[in-house]
Amino acid sequence: MEFLAPYFLSLLILVPGVLLLYFLRPRRRDQEVSSTLLWRAVEGEVTAYRPARRLLLTILLLLQIVALALLGISLGRPSRIAVGITGDRIVLVVDTSASMQAADVRPSRFEAARREAERIASTASGNQELALVEAGPQPVVRVPFTRNRNRVRQALAELRPTDGGGSIVEALGTALAMAEDRRSLVLVVLSDGAWSTPPVQDYGGARVVFLPFGRGGDNVGIVAMQASGTARGAQVFVRVQNFASRDYGASLRLVMEGRLIGQRRLALRPGEELPVIFHVSEGTTGIAEAILDVDDLLPVDNRGWAVVGGARAPSALLVSEGNLFLERLLSVLPLSRQQRVESAEPAGWESYDVVILDGVAPPRLPPGRYLILGAVPENLPLVPRGTVRNPRVLGWDRRHPVARSVTLEGVHIAEALNLEVRGGQTIVAGREGPLVWTYETADLRVVLLPFRLGASDLPLRAAFPVLVANAINWLSAGDAMELPAHVIAGRTVEIPVGPAADAVDAVGPAGRARLVAQGGRVLLPALQTGIYRVRLPQGDLRLAANLSDPEESRIAPRGRLVETAGGGMWERVHREWWLFVAMAALGALLAEGTLTYVARRERE
Repeated sequence: MEFLAPYFLSLLILVPGVLLLYFLRPRRRDQEVSSTLLWRAVEGEVTAYRPARRLLLTILLLLQIVALALLGISLGRPSRIAVGITGDRIVLVVDTSASMQAADVRPSRFEAARREAERIASTASGNQELALVEAGPQPVVRVPFTRNRNRVRQALAELRPTDGGGSIVEALGTALAMAEDRRSLVLVVLSDGAWSTPPVQDYGGARVVFLPFGRGGDNVGIVAMQASGTARGAQVFVRVQNFASRDYGASLRLVMEGRLIGQRRLALRPGEELPVIFHVSEGTTGIAEAILDVDDLLPVDNRGWAVVGGARAPSALLVSEGNLFLERLLSVLPLSRQQRVESAEPAGWESYDVVILDGVAPPRLPPGRYLILGAVPENLPLVPRGTVRNPRVLGWDRRHPVARSVTLEGVHIAEALNLEVRGGQTIVAGREGPLVWTYETADLRVVLLPFRLGASDLPLRAAFPVLVANAINWLSAGDAMELPAHVIAGRTVEIPVGPAADAVDAVGPAGRARLVAQGGRVLLPALQTGIYRVRLPQGDLRLAANLSDPEESRIAPRGRLVETAGGGMWERVHREWWLFVAMAALGALLAEGTLTYVARRERE
């Protein structure tokens, strides 16, 4: 403790003065006399009566001494030294994504970040405004600007990590939008840096402090899981990836309704991905749970779920002069029917859910669903501008279903079509144009790769079967009224319930909830992994929510923020508490005055 105005402590010398006045106070006695004749003889006597023996430490005296001492201390401006953040308005941005559950920091990265945020809130001065933004799957302002530190601490205590991805970029944008004058803002980002998308660097004059948590990267996780029916029963596809920098051994089990379906021993090299397919006998339905037995830092991606049964597997037609990679892949994918033809004649294509055009295409595509490799039909909003050699992958939209759980870093392409885009959506971007492109109309749905598989090393990578499976699933999916049996944890699922339903019941890993319908739909926040059951008027709906996000399973810190003010915002600051001492002094004076008044009334 320090005093910012220590010279006021000299007022404490008045405490002995109060005692001295108490000693010297005259002590007169009531004496009955028959005459006032002798009064004049003692009229001038003013000395105290037995001063040393009359020292009575009454409550009134003690209250006077305490009040005077507290007043002197408060005028001395007592304070404590704390390391705090300077700035008028501080926004705490706390990462609640799945990777924050990693246990390389005890008890977890999230708990360490929350404790640090609570410390910052506790050391904030009374003049500083605090706000809290949660950087989960969607950014949420938990507390707007306030000087009530208890409110911020309570909101921090209620924060929980999610099982979904993070949104650091969106959370920073939300925090910046909380003030018109960004120069008064200080953004304190508490995260593990387990993201590859570079956050915005233009903070509009706001200052940034990045507090990283976590240092390890040892993790093996389930990054994809789905189930589909086939003519011979059902297949459950599970993909496991090693994100560590060392070899890992693991055991993968598939369990349905308490019964072991299959088990595999896995040996994974650093960065390796292994697809595993479990076969389920015909007629078997229920919830399949994949359990990865491994000693790593992140437990949330060691389990996955899939709904087996109730969904028809798509059919696919391969139009190709011969492609061993595609033919082998289609033979193991969960398809109800698959066939290869060489002619690009569209007759009969309508009987298949998906048509795969390998380097060939008719001049115009008829209505249908198509995966096109190295060709461009005329009725697509694409204009070929020659070819480009060695195009590089610049980035991809990981949230699109086609690119879900796909890692394309380092894919080498010898030659691709140089396309001018006049519509559709670029899913994977290259330096000269799109490398994966999608297009959707009322009667046409297309996924196009502007290169032949033989001109790239994509078929040799683990991303190849996942990309093709994602494309087939997206192409074969129905309209927006149809629901998938699996979703990514952290997302909000829109479920049609019909115009007659006002609300429906849902049961998930966190318990039971009542979902209110609006416009014939309900929103189900699938924030945790596991099985969700929704009771609809037409029957119960089961959804499997899995992490399925390699970016969250890759827990090694790799992203940083540019700290606009460096360490200059961290200072040894004085947190004054003279006001509390002054209030205590006022309380002592009020108590002394009250007791004096009561005693006087009793004497009267």
